[in-house]
Amino acid sequence: MASFISSISKLTASRGLSFALGLVATPIVARLYLPEHFGVYGLVMAVATWVSGFSALGYYQALPLAESRAENRALVRLCLYLTALLLIPVTLVFGPGGKFVAGLMREPSIAPYLWFIPLLFIVDSMSNIADDALMKERRFGTISVVTFVEINLERLLTILWALIIGASALGLFMGNLLGIGLGASFALGVVVVIFYRKRPPGGYARIGLKEVAKKHSQFPRIQMWTSLLKVSANRIPFFMLALFFEPATVGFFTLARTIVTMPMRLFGVSVDQVFYPEAAQEWQDSGTVRVSIQKAVKILSTVVVFPLLTIGFLAPMFFSIVFGARWYEAGILAQLLSPWVFANILTTPFGNVLLIVKKARWLLWYSAAQLVMAAATLYLGGHWDSPRLAVILFSLGGALVYGHMFVICLRRGKGRAWDVIKVFLVEIVIALATLAPVIAVYYLTRAKWLCLGLYVLSGAAYVLVMLKREPKIKEKIKGLIQRKLHPEEVEEEAV
Repeated sequence: MASFISSISKLTASRGLSFALGLVATPIVARLYLPEHFGVYGLVMAVATWVSGFSALGYYQALPLAESRAENRALVRLCLYLTALLLIPVTLVFGPGGKFVAGLMREPSIAPYLWFIPLLFIVDSMSNIADDALMKERRFGTISVVTFVEINLERLLTILWALIIGASALGLFMGNLLGIGLGASFALGVVVVIFYRKRPPGGYARIGLKEVAKKHSQFPRIQMWTSLLKVSANRIPFFMLALFFEPATVGFFTLARTIVTMPMRLFGVSVDQVFYPEAAQEWQDSGTVRVSIQKAVKILSTVVVFPLLTIGFLAPMFFSIVFGARWYEAGILAQLLSPWVFANILTTPFGNVLLIVKKARWLLWYSAAQLVMAAATLYLGGHWDSPRLAVILFSLGGALVYGHMFVICLRRGKGRAWDVIKVFLVEIVIALATLAPVIAVYYLTRAKWLCLGLYVLSGAAYVLVMLKREPKIKEKIKGLIQRKLHPEEVEEEAV
C-alpha cells in the first residue's frame, strides 16, 4: 500500500501544483478570451481528440503489458512507425480537405483551424507513447514532471498570446500545441535515453515488429475501436450542442467540462497510471487483481468525493466568483456534469481490468452503449431547445452506463462490488456532513463571499478528518514535509 500511495503521490504532486496554478491561470484565460473563442476551440479540439483515437492504432496501450524492456522497446518503435504512416492521411483530410470537412459539419468558420489537427495528432501520439513506455519503466517521477510542464506551459503561452498578439481562438490552439509538443518531446527523449543506457551487455534480444504486432493484436482489432467509441461519446456533446445552439453555448460547455474534469485529470489519471501496471503484474502473479482494486478504491474514495460533491452543489457560485458573471451558465453546466464525471473517474482505472483479463471486447460494447446514450440524450435536449436539459440527460445517461461497467470490472477482477460501494458511501456521508452548512447558506441566502469563507473551513475540517482516518496518507505527507524542511536528517537516517 505504501509503494502504491508513493507512486500516486509522485504523479499527483505535479498535477496538484498545476491544479493550484490553474486556479490562478484559468480565470485569467477566461477573462481574456470570449465564450465564442472557447466555442471554436472546443469544436475543433473535439475533432482532434477523435482523430487521436487512431494513435499508433492503439498499440501504445500495450506498452504497460510488455514482458521485458526489449519488448517495450520494440513496441515503441512500432508505435512511432505507425504514427508516421497515419500522419499522411490525417494531413490530407484536414489540411487541403479542411474546407470540405468544415462544410460537412456546417461550421465553415472552423476551416482554417483544422490545419492544427495533423499537428495535434502527432504531438498527442508522441505523448501517449512516451507516457505508457515510462509507465512500464515505473518512471512516475518523470511522468509527473512532463505533466507539470505540459499543463502550465500551455496556460502560460495562451495568456502571453492574448496579451501580446491579441485574444482569439488561435491563441488557445497555439498554447495547447506548444505545451503538449514540448512536454512530449522531452518524455520521448527520456525513453530513448533509458533504452540506450540500460541496454544489456550483449544488446537487446531481437524482437520483430511483426511479432509484437501479432502478440498484441487485440489493441488494433478491439481496443482502438473501443477508445474511438469512448472518445466519440465524450466529444459528441460539442458537435450536438453546435448543431442545436449558438457558439457561446459550446463555449460555456467547453469551460465547464475543462473545470469539472480537473479531479479526474488531477488524481483519477494518476491512479490509472499506477493501477494498470500494478494490476497487470498482480494478475500475472496470482490470477486476481483484488489487492490493486482495494488500494485504488480506498485512495479514490478518500480524495475525489469531496471535490466532486463541491462541484455538484456549489459550481455556479465558484464560477461566478472566479471567472466572472458572464460564465455563470458554465457553472450550471458544470454542476449538471458532476454525475458523469464521478462515474467516469471510477471507470478510468478499473476499465483496464477488462484488458488485463482478456475481455477487451466488453469495453467495445460499453463504449458503443455510451455513444448511443450520449447521442440520444443530447438530441432530446436539443429537440426541446434546452442546453441544460441536454447536458443533464447526457450526464445521467453516461453515469448509468459507466456505473454498470464499474460493477462488472470489479466482478471480473474478483472484487466484491458491495464492499467497494460501501467505501464510497461512507466518504459521501462524511463529505456531505462537512459541506452541509455551506450548501444550506448558499441556497438560502446566495451570499457568495460568506459561503466561500464557510467552504474554506469545511474543506479544512474534511482534510483533518481524512488524515485522522487515513494514517498512511498522513505519514506520507509528514515524510514529504520532513524531507523538505530537514533533508540532512533524512540523509543521516538513510545512512
